[in-house]
Order: sequence, then C-alpha cells, then structure tokens
Amino acid sequence: MYKSQFVGLDDKPCDTKCLLCECTFILPTNETDFLTHLFKAHRLVIADVWKIANLRSYVHYWSVKFKEAPLTAYCSTLLMDCTLDGQPKKNENYFLLSDCLSEDKTLRDEIHRAKLEWTLAQQAAERADTSFKRGCVFCRTEICGSRAAYIKHLYQKHNLYLGKPENLVFVDELLDKIQKNVESLICIYCEGTFKDRTVLKEHMRKKFHKCINPHNKAYDKFYINNYLEPEKTWKKKPAISQTNSDAGGGSSENEDEECSWSDWNDESIGIMCLFCNYNNNEFTCILKHMKKEHSFDFEEIVKDLTFYQKVKVVNYIKRQIKLQRCIFCETESDNVLEHMKKQQHYKIAAQKIWDQPEYYFPMSDNDSFLYNLDATSNSDEESDVENVTEAMCNL
Repeated sequence: MYKSQFVGLDDKPCDTKCLLCECTFILPTNETDFLTHLFKAHRLVIADVWKIANLRSYVHYWSVKFKEAPLTAYCSTLLMDCTLDGQPKKNENYFLLSDCLSEDKTLRDEIHRAKLEWTLAQQAAERADTSFKRGCVFCRTEICGSRAAYIKHLYQKHNLYLGKPENLVFVDELLDKIQKNVESLICIYCEGTFKDRTVLKEHMRKKFHKCINPHNKAYDKFYINNYLEPEKTWKKKPAISQTNSDAGGGSSENEDEECSWSDWNDESIGIMCLFCNYNNNEFTCILKHMKKEHSFDFEEIVKDLTFYQKVKVVNYIKRQIKLQRCIFCETESDNVLEHMKKQQHYKIAAQKIWDQPEYYFPMSDNDSFLYNLDATSNSDEESDVENVTEAMCNL
C-alpha cells in the first residue's frame, strides 16, 4: 500500500468514478448520492464512512482492487430476504466493505495518517507565512504579518474567540466563511439572520455568541485536533440547545425585528437563581426571590459595575456555589447556603477576588441569567475587555 495512491487529500470537490462501474460523482460534495448508488446499483455498503479521512482516496484504492478480484474476495456477504424495492425474496446477496477486513483497516489508518501529515504541512506553511494581510471584518483595521495576529486581534478587540492559533488550519478559508456570515447578517453561533449589523452585533454580545457553531460540521476542517484521531471532534462540549435557530427571516421589517429580538427574552428558557434551584421565566421574579430568600440584593450590588464586571460576578458566584464555597469568605462547607445564612455572608467578596479573567467565561452554555444583565454601564466596556483579554489568552 503506497501513499502515492492517495488522491484528493485537499478535499476539493472532484469527479470520482464509482468503485464498480463508469458512473461518476462529485466527491465529497455528492457523497450521499454516491453511497445510494453503491447500494441500489451494486448492493454494496461501506461501513462507517464518516470515519474515513478521505473518501476519494478510499474509493480510488478499492476501485483498483475490484478490477483484480470480485466483491466476494474482500466484502462480507449478507443474506437478506428482500429485494432492493422491499419485495420479499429469499437469500438475496448484499455486500459490506468494512474495517473488519485487515486490509481495509490498514487502508483507513494509512489514509488518516497521510491526511494528518498533509494537513500539518499546510498548517506549518500558514504559520511560516509573513506576507499575510487582511482587513478586520468588524473594524476594518488591516492586520499584517501573520494569521495568528489576526486571530488575536479578533479576540482582544472584539471578543470573538475562534480558538488558539496553533490549533487552527486553513485559516484564510475560515476567515472567509466568518466574514461572509457577518456581511450576510448571520450570527456565527446560532446562525440566525438579523435585520441590520447593529442588531446582529448586540445579539452576539448579549447572547455570548462570539464563537462558531459547535454543531456545524463545516467548521470541523479548521481544527487540527479533528485530524489527530478518527472519531475525534473539535466540539468537546455536549449538545447545546439552540434557542435562536430560526431567528429572523420574516417578510416585513416589523417581523424581522420581532424575530431578531424576541429570542433575548424567550419565555421557554427558565432563569435559575444564583444560589438554589428556584427558576422563573421573569428576571424580576428571580431578583425578588434572591432578595427575599437569600438577602442578596443583586441590583444594588452590581449597580456601579460595567457589563463585563457583572458577568464575572455572576460566574464567580455560580462557581463558588458549585464548589460548595462561601461567596464572601470562601469557606468550604457541605451546606454552604446554611453557612452563608448563619454568618450573614450573602454578600460579594472583595473585587480583587472575583474580578479575575477566569470568571469572564460562563459556567454553562446559554446561561439565561447572563442574558438578562443590563447592557448599559458607566464605563467603557471595550476597554474593560482589553484589560483582561491578554491574561485570558493564556488560560
């Protein structure tokens, strides 16, 4: 088996001939049509196609082998009691090509290795390139020198996190995709469409949607860890419920505005108390509950803070409660709420304790409490972000 046999490692769409006949399909674009053809025309099924690092290389290899020997020499034969159209018929032959065959497993492993080596070479070339030049999609500042500098600019100036530069590849294509979305007024996370740039910008900030959609498989190719092992994916977190998958899209301006903004206060999303399991769809009810049941006047405590400081206060409290630590004295207790009540510690610790970069990150995805924080502040929020982002880059 030789790597020279591997073709199309760049995954660019290209005509590919069927394993067993002269029909051609554009792979990987028309993969579904191709697999359907194999089954209906040849009764052949390729197992776990999604684990194959490059389908064109896989098809090319087996098309050569099938010219030398029949399907039965390599495939498992399955006997079924029906025809392709579902009609009953005894002992119909179907064929399975899978990594149960040692040659197939070796092929898949070598394609994966070749794909990884090719991708790492592409990444090395991108990182060594000092001629990069591109205008920022948000502020039009021109970034020159390296792609890493552009990624850092997006993070520090606009709080848009794409990942660490050393984990990215095909960066130009990724940036093109993001720019196209933004210029089309599409949120890069929930992929809802908004009526203008201002509404989109506020949505992404308020909803913490300044990251790419972890469920969109089109982004998989831009993250190196996707190439390290078969079955690995850059999406490390469990499925996140998306409450804005159909935002926007109305035919009139009023409908557009309603769709664009309604998801900010979606009644289906319960808001959870910072200390206990009480939840309510109304933020004002949550605030009243905390004031009455926990003697914690959230509005009074955060009234002089910037929006991003409020975020850190909320995330600090949630983390302390999860770890069973007092939010004021940081004492650990099996019943931390009882401790805080007895010691009258339902109050926030000194600013130097909670005003730290790590508390900028939400404890959970789509935290509905954070959605309801007041967007206004008495200081420059952009400056507040810049003060912490350098430290955040090292987390």
